[in-house]
Amino acid sequence: MAPDYLAGVLLRKGYNVEILDLDILGISALDKVLSKKDYDLIGISYLSFQTDIAMVIAERCHKILLTKGRRNLNSPNYAPIIVGGVGATWCDGIVPLYPNIDAFCIGEGLITISEIADSVRKKIFLKDRAKIKGLIYFDKQKKKVIQTPKRPLVGNIDDYLPLRLHFYPSYNFTEIFGIKKTAQMMTQIGCPYCCVFCGESTKGPFVRKRSLTSIKRELKILMREGYRAIYFDDSTFTYDKKRALQIISLIKNFHKKYGVIWGFNTRVDCLDEEILIKMKESGVAYMFTGVESLAPEVVVGMNKVIPGLNKNYPPLIKTPQDYVERAKKVYKIMNNLGIIKSCFLIFGGPKKIVENGRKKMMVESFEDTKKSINTAVFELNPNYISINILRFIPDAIMSFTEPYAVIRGQKEPFTGGYFSSRYRKKYKIKKRGFSHPIYLAFEAASDFYPMPPHLTPKYCYKILKYLVTKVNKHNKKFKVKTKIWIDEEFERFIPRDKNGIYHLVSFTKIKKIHRPPTLHHHLIPPCPH
Repeated sequence: MAPDYLAGVLLRKGYNVEILDLDILGISALDKVLSKKDYDLIGISYLSFQTDIAMVIAERCHKILLTKGRRNLNSPNYAPIIVGGVGATWCDGIVPLYPNIDAFCIGEGLITISEIADSVRKKIFLKDRAKIKGLIYFDKQKKKVIQTPKRPLVGNIDDYLPLRLHFYPSYNFTEIFGIKKTAQMMTQIGCPYCCVFCGESTKGPFVRKRSLTSIKRELKILMREGYRAIYFDDSTFTYDKKRALQIISLIKNFHKKYGVIWGFNTRVDCLDEEILIKMKESGVAYMFTGVESLAPEVVVGMNKVIPGLNKNYPPLIKTPQDYVERAKKVYKIMNNLGIIKSCFLIFGGPKKIVENGRKKMMVESFEDTKKSINTAVFELNPNYISINILRFIPDAIMSFTEPYAVIRGQKEPFTGGYFSSRYRKKYKIKKRGFSHPIYLAFEAASDFYPMPPHLTPKYCYKILKYLVTKVNKHNKKFKVKTKIWIDEEFERFIPRDKNGIYHLVSFTKIKKIHRPPTLHHHLIPPCPH
């Protein structure tokens, strides 16, 4: 979604903008476009695990522009190449290793991209970039890394509406929304919670909210463009109950007039019967809840429970068992209302226990995993179960703080530099992760991400096999079947028959699948919070 927001900023200032979704078009499309057209500025947005492919793309841009005379440092027609996104924000020590990138944009880029474009238009970017906040770059002439002051967050996000320049059918979530043209949308930025595995954990409990007027305006634009399904990609859409009810009331009008259906992300402790009934009346078609774990000690280790944080949904969640019981209650209400819902689980997480009067962090046991699976399958009865394994991302607390070293399997942190093969080679850092198709069953996890050392392919197969056994038992008993959400490329190894029964092949029959990292978020399911 970020490129749409940046495009909105630039287009409203009169700049011509083009977005290439290379995940869909393929990198070969980049060569064709750059060879035919001239661009004054190239921007690449990427996630941390996509660092290597983003750097390859940047290098290809540099070589093509070089043949056009657009990369001569002394030329007034110099075309800068910049990178941004979460990957760039946590770039750490990789900057001097990629000297052909003119700037890494750190943090929010809404104002930064505008100032960069203005500077490029004046043909003074290389001289001017030291004055632009939120950049880090390698100065080839001074032969050193320079970082400018931190860019403050935008205060009023109403001023920044995205402009969707392209639409591809693969953006649709056909499993739930059918053939309806689907858009992602955000009503707020930030999350008040601090789950240790999530990137929001390092950003603080600040939530910037759009006004209802701004939300209504964007919805009207989407209707004119033919969108009839909306996925609200807020970290926790229903955290502020009063505001959420106002948005739901607004959506209801579009549901009645245009037949709009919608879905969203939230937490089980940010839902109750009142808000669920209102959602049902307004056309909600899908609900993604990041349950993560239903084993109380793992819930504590993940920091899923912050006692008394949200007073909008009494009774307050004070203990991990309260959290588990709330999950059961909320899913029961959703089942009674006929709302399609997904349960997202993460395996291999931290477990906090008290031993001899002292708190101790340890790795989730297989018994904990079984407890989560059994509770999710038989007591939550979700339409979908989406599974993941713990992966370390550089902007999550557990990736670099000492208490979670036992989960990482090392004292050293996982920084953004880890995701660069050039960085790992220079500093002799061993790659941590496993390459095996089994990880496609766990949200397409792979060796692109570091993971806890005990989550080997065989151990993950053991988890999947146990889940399949329980889901099959559930589906034989109940009319409404639970579906395991897995990557489509893995479906050949776990076919599902007409009765909803899965047939998982043996571990030895799971063959190698080449799966390169991509530069595009999957619409569903989003990052859990």
